[in-house]
Amino acid sequence: MTDGYDDGVATTRIPADITRPDRVLGPLTARQTAILAGCVLVLYGGYWLARPFMPPLAYLVMVVPVAGAVTAVAVGAREGIGLDRFLLAALAHARVPKRRVHAPEGVPALPEIVNNEMGKAAGPMPVPVRMPYRGVGPVGTVDLAEQGQAALGVCSPVNFDLHSGAEQQGLVAGFGRWLNSLTGPTQ
Repeated sequence: MTDGYDDGVATTRIPADITRPDRVLGPLTARQTAILAGCVLVLYGGYWLARPFMPPLAYLVMVVPVAGAVTAVAVGAREGIGLDRFLLAALAHARVPKRRVHAPEGVPALPEIVNNEMGKAAGPMPVPVRMPYRGVGPVGTVDLAEQGQAALGVCSPVNFDLHSGAEQQGLVAGFGRWLNSLTGPTQ
């Protein structure tokens, strides 16, 4: 597609749902199928255990809310994230201390002048943050310990659309060459 100003600019359409997970069973992904299959197996095993003591209709009435909740968690999403992953992230967030400080040598104790009542009113003591890096390497890369290394890039504040067609093609080609030169994941 060309216009009078940008001779030779080629466009390519990229689908909007390129990161959507593959559907394996009807509209369900593999993760959703595994969650629902696990729930069905547990509920069916519970039926066989409760069968001598409970009529089937009573068991059905008891497990319908559980099955509905598991289905909502498996199929539902919030802000583009599956509810199961969202709930796991919420649980992980709830378990982490909220007051963190950069203190590689450790957090010092409260001074003697602070009595116990004031210390309790202040809340829990802060926890040292464990930074995910070791330092900056000689060539400017950030050493991320066992996670590898990261390099920082510089971006131009000039809008892409303000460049001419030839400049846009040059920028896209340079970015494509950089992407093709990568040997590991990048963000």
